[in-house]
Amino acid sequence: MKLHLVITDENGRPCAACAAVYHDTDMVSRGYYEGAADISLPSSDYRVDIRRGKLYRPFTAEVSACEEQTIHVRLERIYDPKQD
Repeated sequence: MKLHLVITDENGRPCAACAAVYHDTDMVSRGYYEGAADISLPSSDYRVDIRRGKLYRPFTAEVSACEEQTIHVRLERIYDPKQD
């Protein structure tokens, strides 16, 4: 099974983020990706966590991986230091 991640910022532009994939409580994949990633996994149920530092809200999704899937992630900025 292949999991495709497409990661964008609040403006829809590709951005870098850290992604971790868990099966139950075990981390099975982790990486730092620039806008997109293809992760090969055995068929099962997984939790995907994507983070981009303290300025962005973490993203979490549950996926049942039995065939190829694409997850589009639009990270939400929760604090903009330029607004202070």
